[in-house]
Amino acid sequence: MREKLKSSKPQSSPPTSQESSASSCKEAKYHKTTVDALKKIIYDVHPSRSLASKLFGPPQAMSFIVAHSFDEVYPNLFISDKLFVTNKELLKSVGITHVLNTAQGTRYAQVNTNQAYYTDLGITYYGIFAEDTSRYNLSVHFSECAYFIDSALKSGGKVVVHCYQGISRSATITAAFLLLKRGMSADKALRTLRKKREVFPNEGFIGQLCKLNNSLAAGVAHADAGSSQ
Repeated sequence: MREKLKSSKPQSSPPTSQESSASSCKEAKYHKTTVDALKKIIYDVHPSRSLASKLFGPPQAMSFIVAHSFDEVYPNLFISDKLFVTNKELLKSVGITHVLNTAQGTRYAQVNTNQAYYTDLGITYYGIFAEDTSRYNLSVHFSECAYFIDSALKSGGKVVVHCYQGISRSATITAAFLLLKRGMSADKALRTLRKKREVFPNEGFIGQLCKLNNSLAAGVAHADAGSSQ
């Protein structure tokens, strides 16, 4: 089972941060950045036509909500909101094999799913209890989530990373994956995501991505990016 409780870890332990950096980012070329530079990318870069629109037709021929519910932001890697991940027919039609819920829970702005919810679809699930607030330290989940996404893609799967609206928690976790496992700088990672979807990580999360990026640029293996001041 991939369902995660707050104190648990993935069944197959991810490599250490030193191993991850050494094995996945050998050719990476990081450069230092700032929170303001990352925020400018979010304001300046805008997405092209979404995958949802390509699958279901022009916006005037379908629900606006469905059209903006999910987007493929990297090959076989999607970001979505609650609507997409609770629509089993839609998940099947897109071919999703793995779900990463970055907003697990029953409170407002959380999504109450688990492994049992997806058993009939054969989907592998992983969830974290994360809050969409600038004070929340999402970076403690960067390595475990990057490992889950990377393992799923290596197995030939299609992964959706989601939160409640698909713009902040899910986008931050996906960007961290691109840094840790694909050797992208934070600038390039956010540009990659913004070209496909209107993501808006909160300022605290942007700071954590900035700190992760600058740690990698300095050759420091990631353990916990923490919050950036």
